[in-house]
Amino acid sequence: MDSIGTVLVLINQLEITLEKIEAISTREDEERKYELVQLRRSLAEIIGQITEASLQLFAAISDRSIEEGFRARLNDMRHAVALHQASFPASAIDQHSADYRASVMRVRNTNREFIDWAKPMLGRLKRS
Repeated sequence: MDSIGTVLVLINQLEITLEKIEAISTREDEERKYELVQLRRSLAEIIGQITEASLQLFAAISDRSIEEGFRARLNDMRHAVALHQASFPASAIDQHSADYRASVMRVRNTNREFIDWAKPMLGRLKRS
């Protein structure tokens, strides 16, 4: 698989993991906290894999503006996730808290911005 394909597969894995995290956020059972910890670990691994795979991808592409846009959005996403997880450890989540819900929305929006920008851009690169 080429580097673009690898990054696209990882972004799809990112989307699936984010969907699972969103599904857990509607639950109130105690098991959800354990599952959330596992999914947060998976999320961190996938973001790390996207970062690593993008190094190979951008080594082969001469358009630095695409790389800058990708990295800026990836860094925004990574920062939003890290800040959210540091502010709201899985064991202490109060999903009814207004601060928690606002943080969740910021993270979701940042994640969506990255995905919605990266997937079509990588698709165009793959076709060119």
